[in-house]
Amino acid sequence: MIQTGHYQIHSKATNTPVGRRWAEDKSLNPKRILVLPKDNADGPQPWIIIKEEGDTYTLRAGGAPVVNIDGQLFAELLDHAIGQRAWKIEAQPQHGENTFTIVSAHEQHLGWIVPNEEPYTQLDVKPLISTKSLPPQFPPNELFEIVRLLED
Repeated sequence: MIQTGHYQIHSKATNTPVGRRWAEDKSLNPKRILVLPKDNADGPQPWIIIKEEGDTYTLRAGGAPVVNIDGQLFAELLDHAIGQRAWKIEAQPQHGENTFTIVSAHEQHLGWIVPNEEPYTQLDVKPLISTKSLPPQFPPNELFEIVRLLED
């Protein structure tokens, strides 16, 4: 189970971090959550994962809660999307240690997806695909490695 703390999140499809860019526009508009390049000189920003009630979490990228806006993943700087920022982090140990799917707490079939492996591609929030086997098998673009940082 994930506890409240600071983490790195990597896509299993690209083996690279996901998160916000260090260089963003200065507006208060929502900021895109992206597949970051391997050669990201500044390194990825740490994520803050906050355990909420039951089995739900708030995930914060650059201090802002991450939300689904029209099927894409954003960090919402202003609290306009109340209720859309609750996520479930579901362990998928059949795919490796620290491997998870991240799904909407409100719409269980919707989860984080890396639509392609190009750097700076924005993550989607779409229906997850899995086999009907037990345990289910997921494609790599729906899987994320979540590792706690040592500073906690």
